[in-house]
Amino acid sequence: MLLRDAAMPVTAACALLGVPRSSYYRRTRGYRHYVPVSDPVPHVQRRQPAALSDDERARIVELILAEENTDLSVVQVYWRSFDAG
Repeated sequence: MLLRDAAMPVTAACALLGVPRSSYYRRTRGYRHYVPVSDPVPHVQRRQPAALSDDERARIVELILAEENTDLSVVQVYWRSFDAG
């Protein structure tokens, strides 16, 4: 590398050239911001790891629509269920 042969510190060389040190290190270490994926999954087909399963969703809807919860908001149903265990 030319900079190593010049026996000049990286800081001084970058200041002389008007290049940020981070850019120098990024280029010399082969950093690539975006690495293409060989077989990408379309966004609509991705599943969030923490997402509720279909069964869990159905149980929540059933709980909210239950007869004893008809006059309550979703937040009230949540806290009553939380208190009940």
